[in-house]
Amino acid sequence: MTGPDDQDTRRFGARAMRTSAAEAVALLGRAAPVEVPVFLAVTVAASVAPIVTAWLTKLVIDRLTQGSEPVGGLALGLAAAGLAVAALPAAARFTRNQIGRAASLEGTDRLFRSAAPRAWRGRTGCSPPPSARSACAPSRTPPTRTG
Repeated sequence: MTGPDDQDTRRFGARAMRTSAAEAVALLGRAAPVEVPVFLAVTVAASVAPIVTAWLTKLVIDRLTQGSEPVGGLALGLAAAGLAVAALPAAARFTRNQIGRAASLEGTDRLFRSAAPRAWRGRTGCSPPPSARSACAPSRTPPTRTG
């Protein structure tokens, strides 16, 4: 049975957490420079839309009970706010998924770019990436017989 002393546990300090967070934000900024601000704007709008809907509902009810002022403009605003309440969470989810795909692609690309030179150093004395099939790749033509 293993105890807590036998396990390889790592503890991260505040500095390491800040560094990791800064790298993650930089990765997101590189991977999705347009989608991140759009996601933030859509998220803020999605959180404000129910408040606006409730406020407009109150105003429409107040005007209907007083009976003195028209409610057409407020009713259109209420309809638009209701549509926003319904549509903005889906838009935020879509944008968040786009950011996740872009960050995954950027992270994978970064991993392979950093690992590829090391993987090729020991092979036939060459260090090109696998896409550059040049003199480092073995020849596939059979040797010709002389004599």
